[in-house]
Parts: sequence; C-alpha cells; structure tokens
Amino acid sequence: MFKAQKTQNSGFTLIEVVIYVAILAIILSFIGGFIFNGVNSSSKIQAWQEVNDNGRFITNKVLEAVQSSNGVN
Repeated sequence: MFKAQKTQNSGFTLIEVVIYVAILAIILSFIGGFIFNGVNSSSKIQAWQEVNDNGRFITNKVLEAVQSSNGVN
C-alpha cells in the first residue's frame, strides 16, 4: 500500500559546513601571514636602501669638501 520514499541528501550538514569554514579560515590565515611578512620585509628593505643612499650622499659631500679644500689653516 505505502511505497517507501527515498530521500535524497543534496545539502550539507551543519557539522560539514563548520569543518569547511574552519579549514578555510586556517588556510586563509596562513596565506595572510605570508602576505603580511612579504609586505613587512619589503618595507624593511626599502628603508635599509634609503639609509644606505643617505650614507653614500653624505660620504660624497664630505669627500667633495675635502678634495676642494686648499689646506688646513
């Protein structure tokens, strides 16, 4: 008389969604950490290059002043 109805599970359970979100959060935090470290390293390198450039500029100015001097008074 009654036919057994088959139910299809075409969705996700709450536990599966929580697990997927947790895995995605872990992966994104690792990727974000790498990006943050890359940007931080880049700014440190840029600052280091600027300090070196300023040092060379000062050294050249002192060298020019010494070379253009006539003697010690």
